[in-house]
Amino acid sequence: MTVSPFLAREVAKRAYLAEALIESQWPDPDPTREGLAEKLAMRLAAADGYEAALGAARRWASEESFSVSAQLLVELATPAGAAARFTLIAETALGALLDLARRETEARFGAINGTLAVVGLGRLGARTMTAASDVDLMVVYDAPDDARSTGAASLDAVTYFGRFVRRYISAVTIPTEEGALYEVDLQLRPSGSKGPPAVSLSAFRKYYEGEAWTWEIMALTKARVIAGDPSLGGRIAAEIDSILARPRAPAKIAADVEEMRERLRAAKPAISPWDLKNAVGGFVEIDFTVQYLLLTHPLPSGAAPSRDMAMMINAFQQSGAIEAREAEILIAAHKAFEALQQMSRAATGGVFAPGAAGDALRRMAASLFDADTIEEAEKTLTAMQADVRGVYEAVVRVKAASAAAEGR
Repeated sequence: MTVSPFLAREVAKRAYLAEALIESQWPDPDPTREGLAEKLAMRLAAADGYEAALGAARRWASEESFSVSAQLLVELATPAGAAARFTLIAETALGALLDLARRETEARFGAINGTLAVVGLGRLGARTMTAASDVDLMVVYDAPDDARSTGAASLDAVTYFGRFVRRYISAVTIPTEEGALYEVDLQLRPSGSKGPPAVSLSAFRKYYEGEAWTWEIMALTKARVIAGDPSLGGRIAAEIDSILARPRAPAKIAADVEEMRERLRAAKPAISPWDLKNAVGGFVEIDFTVQYLLLTHPLPSGAAPSRDMAMMINAFQQSGAIEAREAEILIAAHKAFEALQQMSRAATGGVFAPGAAGDALRRMAASLFDADTIEEAEKTLTAMQADVRGVYEAVVRVKAASAAAEGR
């Protein structure tokens, strides 16, 4: 625990985490969604009632995530492996609580002729969750216009699925003795906080056909169905792929991307180069460069957006959208930044701060950049960020400047 004050605090709050760690198998074999779901289902089956089930789900997720964090910090799990594991844990828990919320909703209002699916965005959609990630969600349903629930208090589809989703989000976020499962952000749904908690498939389609801002379409590059009805999920995935594949004017998209980048830089300035989320040349430039390419350059035949950053960058390099050196810079930086982000979140729960870190954590951070000291690592980090910013400017900013000169 000397490497991770964050994990030490978690054990102080939840002593059972240490017990679970002792009983776990190390190195833990790579799990499957099915295997994790079976383990969680056993916990939920033993719970006495809805509230107890919510607590059981939180305890299970805490134990699983704690084990992944510990294995990451003693190098029994790779950063990429940890990201995949954290994501699987979230998908499993979110899927199980969706089933719980459905049963509770049906018990009160009856069933309805309709289906629902949950879309993960951000780190959940990209399969890059960390020990401290929240979840970005969008919930989509499909039902006939005249559908009504079968309960005594019969509800139309809009009201029914709205209440279903509110119960679901409450199941995920409400504090119990074990705390919340995840913080949930629904701001990326159509119309954001002004829109309903659940959006119909037809409204989803209409919104992205003519009302969505460029940044909202950019967010769909990390969107992925993670729970709910498989058939509806397939239709949503097809809609997302269709939205991303529409022809667009590169100069206008570049100008929109650059405007968004400047707004973020003004609103959330980085506290140091180690603040990878906000630093110039950090995650934002990598994401925005790739998202710009996804919205303006068709991928090779059969290479639909995979949500895997390296695969997408390689596909764009092979298609000639970016140079080989640019692809190399983006892939290397993204890998290093993700490794640091995983380590930092597992060790501290936040941004890595060299001045506040112990010697073991500083050595670990330096090793991610093949450096002997943290000072050398910071030089390498800032050089990588400068290279990433250079790629962003060459790929996106030049187009944005052209659009500005032409008056868009």
